[in-house]
Amino acid sequence: MKKLVYIGFLFGCLGAGCFPAHAQVAGQGSLITQTDSSQTQYLSLEACVREALENNMDIKTSSTQAAIAGVYLNQAKMEQLPAVSGYIGHGLNSGRSINPSDNSYISQSFTSADYSLSASLSLFNGFKIRNYIRKSKLDKQAGELDAQQQKDAITIQVIAAYLEVLNQQEILNNYYQQLLTTQVQYNRLDTLNQSGAANPDDFYDMKGQLSSGELAITSQQNVIKSAKITLFELMNQPLNMNVVLKDPAAGKDNNAGQQTSIDGIYTKALSFLPTVKAADLKYQSAIKNVAVEKADYYPSLSLNAGIGTAFSSAATRSVTGDLVTAETGDYVMMGADKLPVYSSSNAMSYRDIPYWNQIKNNYGTNVNLTLNIPIFNKLQSRTDVKVAALQAALAKDQLSTARTALKNAIGKAYFDQQTAQEAWLKQQELVTAYKEYFRISEVKFNAGAINSADYLIAKNKLSQAEISLVAAKYNYLFKTKILSYYEGTLSL
Repeated sequence: MKKLVYIGFLFGCLGAGCFPAHAQVAGQGSLITQTDSSQTQYLSLEACVREALENNMDIKTSSTQAAIAGVYLNQAKMEQLPAVSGYIGHGLNSGRSINPSDNSYISQSFTSADYSLSASLSLFNGFKIRNYIRKSKLDKQAGELDAQQQKDAITIQVIAAYLEVLNQQEILNNYYQQLLTTQVQYNRLDTLNQSGAANPDDFYDMKGQLSSGELAITSQQNVIKSAKITLFELMNQPLNMNVVLKDPAAGKDNNAGQQTSIDGIYTKALSFLPTVKAADLKYQSAIKNVAVEKADYYPSLSLNAGIGTAFSSAATRSVTGDLVTAETGDYVMMGADKLPVYSSSNAMSYRDIPYWNQIKNNYGTNVNLTLNIPIFNKLQSRTDVKVAALQAALAKDQLSTARTALKNAIGKAYFDQQTAQEAWLKQQELVTAYKEYFRISEVKFNAGAINSADYLIAKNKLSQAEISLVAAKYNYLFKTKILSYYEGTLSL
C-alpha cells in the first residue's frame, strides 16, 4: 500500500511541477518573482544577467579602472592651465640673526612673516601635454571597452551556469521518471513474489534497481545544488536553493550562423565587439606615449610670475624730535679763558613700523621667462623613448593576436554550433529507437518472455539516451548563444 501511495505522490508531483525543468516567470523586473498561489520563487535568465552586471566584482573592478582612466584624462587636460601656489611663513627668531627689514645683524628676539603668490605656465614643452591628453583619451576609451568586454564575459558565464542548472534539473526529472517506471515493475513483482509466482532473481534485481534509482536522485540533487552555487556566485548574491529557473527564450539564436559565413561574422564582429577595438585603442595609445617621451628631447619654455611682501617686528623708523642745544665738549680760547662750544640738533627716536604699513611698503612683483635646454641627463630620455617604442611594438603584436584570436573563436563557435545541432538531432533519433526497444522489452518482460536483466538493459539504454539527449539539447542551446553573441544577436 505504501508503494502505491509513493507512486501516486511521484506522479502527482510531476503533474503539478514539483520537479520543473522549465518554469514560467510570473513577472519581470526583480531578481526573484513569486506566484500568488504556491509562493514558488522563480528566477529568469534576464534577471540573473542583470544582477551579475550590477554586482559581480570583476565587472565592478573593470568599471572602476575605466573610471580611473577618465580621472587621469581630466587631469591631463588640467595640465594646460597655469600652476598657482601661495606661501605663508611665520617665524620667531632669537639670538644673533639678520634683520629682514635692513639686512643688518641684530641680537634680539623678533617675529617675521613672508607672504607670496606665484604662478607658472608652460608655453612650449615639445607638445608633451597635447600628446599626453590624446594618450589619456585613448586609455579612457580602451578602459571603457575593457569594462564592456568583462560584462560580455560575465554574461556568457551566467548563461552557461544558468543552462547548466536547467540541464541538471531536466536530468533529475528524467531520473524521477525512471524511478516511477522501476517502482511500477517492483510493485508488480512484489505482488507476484508474495504469492510465490515471481522469479526471485527478477524480484531482487528490480529491488536493487529501485535503490539505485533513489541513490541517483540524491546524487543528482547535489549536482543541482552545486550548479546553483556557481550561478549565485557569478551574481554575487546570497544562495537561494528554492528558486526555479525559467526556460530562456531562444529568440534569434535559433538562426545563428545559418545564413552567414565565418568571414561575414568576423567582419560584423569587428564593428561592435570590444575585444579588438580595445586592443586597437591600446596600440594607438602606445604610439602616443612614444611622442610623449620624445618631448623630453626638446627645449621647454615657461612663463613665471609672482607677488610677495614681508613683515618683521624688528623693523623700525626714525622720528625727529625737538631742537636740543648741548655742549659738544670742545672749546675756544678767548684770551686766557676757555669758552665751551655748543651745538643744536633735533632729538631722534625710533618707533616700530605697523604691520599693515610693512605689508604695503614691502610689496613686490616679478615676471620672467624660463628656457630649459636639455643637454645631457644620463640618457634617461633616450631610454624612456626606447621603452615606449618597445611597448608600442608589443601593443601592435597584441592587436594582431586579438584579431586572430577573435576569428579563431568565431570559427570554433561556428563549427561547434553545427556539430552540436547535428548531435542533438541524431540523439533524438536514438531516443526514438530506444523508446520502441524498451516498449517491446517491457511487453515481453510483463509476459515473462525475458528476464529482468534483459529488461533492465533496455531500460538503461533508454535512460542513458534520454540523459544524453538533455545534455545535447543544452549544449546546442549554449553553442547557439555563443555564436549569436559574435553575430550581435544574442537574446536572453
